Amino acid sequence: MGYLEDIGRVYQAGGMEVRHWRMEGGIVVKRLCLVVCAALMAASCALAAEITSVKARQRYPWNGLVDIDVTVKDAAGALAASPGRYSFRVSACDEASGQTVLATDDALEMAAPTAGEQRLVWNLAKNAPALKTDRLVFQVELRRVSGALPLYWVVDLSGGPTAERYPMTALDAPPPGGWSDLFKTSRLVLRRIDPGTFIMGQTPEEVVRDVVSDSETPHRVTLTQFYYIGVFEITRSQWELVMGKTKDPYTGGMASYASSPLPKEGISYDDICGTTVGAAWPEQDGVDAESFLGKLRAKTGGALFDLPTEAQWEYACRAGTRTALNSGKPLTSWTVCTNLEEVARCNGNCGYQVGNDKEGNKIGFAGYFFTGDSTLVSGFKGYRGTAPVGSYLPNAWGLYDMHGNVWEWCRDWYNGEKAESASAAVDPKGGVSGTWRSMRGGNWMYPARYCTSGSRVGQGSNGSSGFLLGDVDKVDTGFRVVLRP
Repeated sequence: MGYLEDIGRVYQAGGMEVRHWRMEGGIVVKRLCLVVCAALMAASCALAAEITSVKARQRYPWNGLVDIDVTVKDAAGALAASPGRYSFRVSACDEASGQTVLATDDALEMAAPTAGEQRLVWNLAKNAPALKTDRLVFQVELRRVSGALPLYWVVDLSGGPTAERYPMTALDAPPPGGWSDLFKTSRLVLRRIDPGTFIMGQTPEEVVRDVVSDSETPHRVTLTQFYYIGVFEITRSQWELVMGKTKDPYTGGMASYASSPLPKEGISYDDICGTTVGAAWPEQDGVDAESFLGKLRAKTGGALFDLPTEAQWEYACRAGTRTALNSGKPLTSWTVCTNLEEVARCNGNCGYQVGNDKEGNKIGFAGYFFTGDSTLVSGFKGYRGTAPVGSYLPNAWGLYDMHGNVWEWCRDWYNGEKAESASAAVDPKGGVSGTWRSMRGGNWMYPARYCTSGSRVGQGSNGSSGFLLGDVDKVDTGFRVVLRP
């Protein structure tokens, strides 16, 4: 496909009168249209984003299509602050008469525009087959599409660490055939979680209160804003596409996991959020530029990717249940649980028999002493240790591995019996200070009682102290991200 230079002659083509053009080495030497700017308007408020250029070019050989390149300036992060589906409204008028000859929204809807250049395709031959004019003047507006927010956002990370931006696409359902490995390696999938109220904290059946793992007194929590949360834990491949090659937590060397669907493990809160701006939660929600979240935000136009709060994590995990497991089932044992094995990579199905309790049950508590983490073996989903994300059953909202596999960092300070446990809370952010950050979900080596919907532990932000034995480089800590409005 090429573009043509206008040499000023008019001819009839396919029922539509167009300019005659000449190809010059695939380079556009003259534009089809004037440049017109228009302000961006959103449903709830006027946003400080604008379209700064419009360039339209017809294709050669002529097939009725016009490519329209627009540049969106979004210095204030307006698009990220108001996520949803947008449409580019393109209108065209005759330059001589000023009369509008065509205006359309439908053909130019875009799931997730970000700052920078966007390409739209306008099917003029279909929309206006009888149009005859020497020259058109285009105007483009970007508008928020009314109606429900998309159920899923998909972030394309395939450009890797050197990409200028990571495009985002909206989906209203999983793709045919479900989430393939593509969506666990070079794509990042997030699911919308709508506002609601739930009872946060461990139920009587899952409570094993001891000096190691604190639980919360059950209390009512209301979340007033929607958010999106990762369908899967962040994988080794996704981490590498954002951060580049990093140290393998088990060998200590630099490793490449270009197509690995295994969860990224052995990382700290500081790696994810940073040690300066990112350490200031809950006073502010910033992250360091060189952290994982800092890079992800920068390459998605300032979209507010973050770690979930504990309340967001547990609300998403439970998915309407009030049982120890988000499948709606109870624990069958505090050590090795067959119900847990249906929804989680855990000590009962991890491929290791670490030891036995006094009743003879196998328990996995110190699996990091083994050097064969995620070694390919027969059975056990193909691996020992962690399993590829999405290997077990999801919860009712389609989220995988909320139980087991790797511990998942949350934003909150970890304060044992949290202060807000005594009464109802609205959009809680945890304590104002602390020593450790919270982690949820348990992991593949720990007994079942640590892997319930309400179980919680704490660890130092750099991983050097806390509940886990050894430092964070030697144990299975991971995370999933949220996208906030």
